[in-house]
Amino acid sequence: MKILIVNDVGALSGGAERLSLVLRDGLRTRGHDARLFTSSALPTAAANPADYVCFGTESALQRVTQVVNPAAIVSLRRVLRDFDPDVVHVRMFLGQLSAFILPLLRDRRCVLHIGSYQIVCPLNTRVLPDSTDCTAVAGIACHKSGCVGLAGLARTLAQNSAVNFWRDVFDTVVANSHGLADRLALGGVRVNEVIWNGTPVMAGRKDLFDKPTVAYAG
Repeated sequence: MKILIVNDVGALSGGAERLSLVLRDGLRTRGHDARLFTSSALPTAAANPADYVCFGTESALQRVTQVVNPAAIVSLRRVLRDFDPDVVHVRMFLGQLSAFILPLLRDRRCVLHIGSYQIVCPLNTRVLPDSTDCTAVAGIACHKSGCVGLAGLARTLAQNSAVNFWRDVFDTVVANSHGLADRLALGGVRVNEVIWNGTPVMAGRKDLFDKPTVAYAG
């Protein structure tokens, strides 16, 4: 099977990026032709291991390309034509690639795999300025609560309109936890299935004979 994985960023700067790469490589070990499409944005100094890369930026121009990224549209159209995937697995797309890539997926079998609040929150936090949980649907409420200014509100409304207009391109919407699925539902996104994030199987290590010291930061 040919599978195209789509994510805003390819450089290993966070969980979505790492999981996209793990998913691609894991599918390859199972005999599938899996490839990764991302933008060229580099939040960290790490290299981008994607198979296909379009323009992306961490500069102020990102405020424009979040709404519509012409380079992403042109590049993805070319990849879909040349690679012709059986399934398109979409992860994060509103930070760099924009919702205007979605109409390209109309005649494809598509999965939206959500692991964050990005699609229901312009700040990707679902937390209000007073540190309380947000339960509102993204839009005017984001400005009234003080989360975004007028320019941010305009971007949010444009993104929401595009996502809602083309949301039917996704055959299935998957969340990575029941808690996330519940929060997405409050934001107006219905999840079809919950599938927890996978992780590569690692070899065991020798038994510890001395009491270990464990540190955790999260």
